[in-house]
Amino acid sequence: MLEILQNILILVHFSGLSILFGGILLKLFFRIQPRPKIFLLGALIQLFSGLALVTVAEIIKDPDLNHIKISFKFSIAVLVTLFA
Repeated sequence: MLEILQNILILVHFSGLSILFGGILLKLFFRIQPRPKIFLLGALIQLFSGLALVTVAEIIKDPDLNHIKISFKFSIAVLVTLFA
């Protein structure tokens, strides 16, 4: 059951990444200025789904969980969310 939840959260996490990446591509290649709320939405989706993924990994006691890497990615996600 938790593995299904983890797979759904991975899908949501990559959806947030695609929102961020799509906004950047629109801005760079097509010179279309996307709304700033799009970047904020993508960053918030990434942040909260990432936290949920770590929570699920802690619950199922994943042996490959690297807390240093997670804290670094969390700090980057907070910075991206603040600047979005």
